[in-house]
Amino acid sequence: MIRDPVCNMAVDEKTQFVSEVGGRKTYFCSVHCKSFFDRNRGVFGY
Repeated sequence: MIRDPVCNMAVDEKTQFVSEVGGRKTYFCSVHCKSFFDRNRGVFGY
């Protein structure tokens, strides 16, 4: 299990909510967290 960087929830890598930035995949628990991350990547150091 890995952590969703938006809400810190444990996430399985088989989730359908994934963003890829610079060849690095980031996994999310929900479409809400993925959308927030995609709009605010700078907050997360991307």
